Amino acid sequence: MPPIIDDYAASIATAGSVAVGSSTSGNIEVSGDHDWFSVNLIAGQTYRIIDTGNTLSDTFLRLHNSAGTILAANDDASSSTLNSLITYTATTSGTYYIDASGYGTHTGSYTISVSGDDYVASTATLGAVSVGGSASGNIELAGDHDWFSVNLTAGISYYLSETGNTLSDTFLRLHNSAGTVLATNDDASAYTLNSMIVYTPASTGVYYLDASGYGSHTGTYHVAVSTVDDYLASTSTTGTVAVGSATNGHIETIGDHDWFSVTLTAGTTYQLRATGATLTDAFLTLHNSAGTALLTDDDTGGNLNALITYNPSSTGVYYLDASGVDGSTGSYSVSVTTVDDYAATSSTTGLLTVGSSATGNIETAGDADWFKVTLTGGVTYQLRETGNTLSDPYLYLHNSAGTVVASNDDITALNLNSLITYTPSTTGIFYLDARGYSSLTGTYSVSVFSDDYAASTSTTGTVAVGGSAGGNIEVSGDHDWFSVNLVAGHSYHLGETGSGLSDPYLYLHNSAGTVVASNDDISAANHNSLISYTAPTTGTYYLDAAAYSTHTGAYTVSVVGIA
Repeated sequence: MPPIIDDYAASIATAGSVAVGSSTSGNIEVSGDHDWFSVNLIAGQTYRIIDTGNTLSDTFLRLHNSAGTILAANDDASSSTLNSLITYTATTSGTYYIDASGYGTHTGSYTISVSGDDYVASTATLGAVSVGGSASGNIELAGDHDWFSVNLTAGISYYLSETGNTLSDTFLRLHNSAGTVLATNDDASAYTLNSMIVYTPASTGVYYLDASGYGSHTGTYHVAVSTVDDYLASTSTTGTVAVGSATNGHIETIGDHDWFSVTLTAGTTYQLRATGATLTDAFLTLHNSAGTALLTDDDTGGNLNALITYNPSSTGVYYLDASGVDGSTGSYSVSVTTVDDYAATSSTTGLLTVGSSATGNIETAGDADWFKVTLTGGVTYQLRETGNTLSDPYLYLHNSAGTVVASNDDITALNLNSLITYTPSTTGIFYLDARGYSSLTGTYSVSVFSDDYAASTSTTGTVAVGGSAGGNIEVSGDHDWFSVNLVAGHSYHLGETGSGLSDPYLYLHNSAGTVVASNDDISAANHNSLISYTAPTTGTYYLDAAAYSTHTGAYTVSVVGIA
């Protein structure tokens, strides 16, 4: 038998060589044979070294440095092939040695090829992509992975994509800065083999796109990163902001606009703001429900922030449109607050005169509106707060020093409006303080009228037995008291007859002010009031002339002794 000739030596003295970008063939003639090939590699460059069997059914590959020391080894490139693959990034420039052999006792021919890998599959990659940009690469062989670094910002949503050029079926992964897989995608939909990941990072920092081919697919591709717009620039936006609160957003790209719906109430003044965080110059537009622009502002809010003050003529949905000026991008907040119509101090612009009324709005829970009025000493007044949309008013009266001198929540258990009857001891300035009960809000009216008679035992009104007296129910809820002296055991007819008052209501109080009798209508056909009463004790009693419901007008009270 002729001697077996070994084609390549298994040492650095080998005559075998291969250049990057080319290939060469050899033969494992006997079990345990090793063929070495020299190759020149450049420091920092990544290479793919492949040993592909021809008649050699199971290859085994090693890489040695210039001293012959093993640096890397591989048996099977993947679970689906018995060929061998080493991916290696050279630490120094110089000569290395590829060591081809057969696994176990396998023999046969093979082909060695060396190619540069465009991007490594680790955080050491030189591949990078910016938000709004793209990068191209090549999956040179089955199992190749190319990594690209990208800087992502916390709270912003991104589209991360891998689109094949000659690569027919892509597969994309996303890694964090430690290299841990965070998300993966094979096919973006049932209609494409390209890959898409939608991701919102919890923290700002460096992330890595890992581009590969599905299965054993190879070829060229490009990866891209773009922001997902957080809010649409139309009336179909999902962005909302409530009065008294704020919502955050982000101008991701130059020219981006974010819309936020808000419900505004007619007659209420609002401050609408766009305040930059990382957005250096905010711009705000207000649109109506049809999307038509009503007002714009750039810098009224100070520090390049935007502020619009607006009082809508109709209640409904409006839209705040936040954007950046001169290409500025970044994060911001939009907010909507009410402007208080009247201050809760003596510096208020609210003014009332006796016999007049004014309207206002309790915009927020705890709001208080003050109205200045001059009252005359010794004159009795009725001070009233009547709710419009405010369901339960609460009224206070302050003197000129701001001290509370009277208050009222409900006129009666059935009437939640507020009424204060007050007789100042001296002439001076007072303040009506209109509020809502508890946290209630809404519109109201306040009024001040002089009252001819007080609704208390301090009244100046009197009527004698056998006589009469006239008065006026000036406003809804007014009560006029008249003192009268009754004798124990005697019976009396006490009457209230309307002149301008269409439906009187009469009460009788004892000397302590306690109601002892009352009457609304004499009969179904006669709406005047009549009380028949026998006094249990001799003393002062009080006729309390009032009106049914909200009626007002002039009346006469009378007292007649019954024989």
